[in-house]
Amino acid sequence: MHNEKKVTEQIINNLYSSAEFKSYKNNKGFTVFTLMILTFIFFFSLPLLNSLFPDVMKYQIAGSFNIGLLWVILQYPLGAAIAWGYAKKMMHYDDPAWVKQYLEGGEAK
Repeated sequence: MHNEKKVTEQIINNLYSSAEFKSYKNNKGFTVFTLMILTFIFFFSLPLLNSLFPDVMKYQIAGSFNIGLLWVILQYPLGAAIAWGYAKKMMHYDDPAWVKQYLEGGEAK
């Protein structure tokens, strides 16, 4: 039993130290970081635009519907698009077949 544990630890250490896994981890981190930055930019642009360009944000489009309100409403589809992009990318990155294929000695995707 102790020998199996050592072999398993060695396999896991080899996996974590492989160039493929490091590239995999870096690509996943870059995707998460990029989507997070896009979210923060759009979210914090509303108070920034309101304070820097209040007249532009108050510009009436139709009735009481103005650019500021449009900007707030656009956060919902943007949030959905970012969530969709995250889910789509993570389906690729969190694919358990990658680890299984690596442990079987094949080339990972």
